[in-house]
Amino acid sequence: FAVKLPKDIGFGEVLVEFATTDPGKEPSVQVVVYFLGPDLSTPVNPLPTDVSVKMLYPDKDPQTLALSAQPKRDDPAGAGRFASQPGPMLVDEPLGELTAAVGGQTFTAPFSTMR
Repeated sequence: FAVKLPKDIGFGEVLVEFATTDPGKEPSVQVVVYFLGPDLSTPVNPLPTDVSVKMLYPDKDPQTLALSAQPKRDDPAGAGRFASQPGPMLVDEPLGELTAAVGGQTFTAPFSTMR
């Protein structure tokens, strides 16, 4: 799901990615946000700061996750990648709020991947 960033500078695409796991262990996932320019293929410039995601769950308390810059060098849009620490999260259909500072101004926007 793509969240529109302030001042039409681009979008924040919220995804869930499987993290590397050892055989026999519970799978770990990361909440990942790619910050993309208006063309949806290059990173936003400058990149946001103070990125976090509040995950909302139907049957338990919300969980706020801090995301840090974790670029992927082999991906053209990977410079704009921010990710949480890997963990055993229930995120089949992510629902929540994305918060970040863009150009010194903090914004919060809802997101959902439910169809």
